[in-house]
Amino acid sequence: MKKMKWICIVTFILLESAFISKVYGAEEGENVIVSEDNVERVDYLFELRGELAVDFEANEQEIKNIDQELQELGVEFISEEEVKQKLGKEDNKKNLLRATVLPTKGIAWTSTRQITVYRGKEYELQIIRGVTTAADSPLHEMYTTVSTKSNSTSSIATNILQILALSVAGQNPQIGGEITALKTFYDVFKSTLSGLSTTSVIGGVQATYVTEITTEEIFVFIKYSGALDTGNQIMGYMGNKVYYETGIILPSIIMVNGVGKPDLKINKIRGTITSPYYDGGYIDKASNNFWEYKNGNSMFNYIFFISRITQKMIGGSVNLVVPTYNVPLG
Repeated sequence: MKKMKWICIVTFILLESAFISKVYGAEEGENVIVSEDNVERVDYLFELRGELAVDFEANEQEIKNIDQELQELGVEFISEEEVKQKLGKEDNKKNLLRATVLPTKGIAWTSTRQITVYRGKEYELQIIRGVTTAADSPLHEMYTTVSTKSNSTSSIATNILQILALSVAGQNPQIGGEITALKTFYDVFKSTLSGLSTTSVIGGVQATYVTEITTEEIFVFIKYSGALDTGNQIMGYMGNKVYYETGIILPSIIMVNGVGKPDLKINKIRGTITSPYYDGGYIDKASNNFWEYKNGNSMFNYIFFISRITQKMIGGSVNLVVPTYNVPLG
């Protein structure tokens, strides 16, 4: 399906370019705790899974293998009903509806429990993740944008891609991979456009951006180790990680037997945009929030979702809505 979408997009541009040169509640005594030795492996597998899920159809078997290993390491795949009970619960301690959870397909929910020590106290974390299980998952979105540069500048001074984002909490997310720094026209096309140099003049250029976003969402509940979930857990952290890929398509012309033929130059750029505290830091953040709560502060900040990103292109910018399953409440 994804391949067909790309074929349709590329075909359209070619035609055009010819003219423009454990779980909640129940048996809490059976909770499975992931051992300290396996925590790092679990985090790595979720990271790898997210990268592969951007092209879910091509990587489906490998993703299934990862899911199997996660289960062997102690990660539980839980039902949507259990997630509804957990996320939609009116917590009588904070009296706050945590999230809106609607019936859907294309998402798997996992529960990972681990132990941590913070300020001399031992806590049990329950980390619930929402991950995509299909190319048409609500946690996956494709955007196609055409951007035109009319004025002329050198290739090294022509910016072709920059990613900006802000979390709900107003803090800057962590941007990683190939999108960490601003990309110039020269950076992106120096290996595919023959004769391109840093002083080449770029003007009157139209580029098409085909962007795919896949999201992993995380909800961290925390309580004293050994306590029951019910009446003792609080939400300590909410965040997401965006796996980003954009294909920048540049129409051009090649000469075949003396005849000009439309051609396309396509370069893909990948990266991640991550909520503050997401990569490992959520453990200390949730622990500190629980400590604050137990010491009388119920106004701590635990929502760090990224709701949109700004994609700056060769001529202008566009805001892309990050696909999400829940609606975080402030």
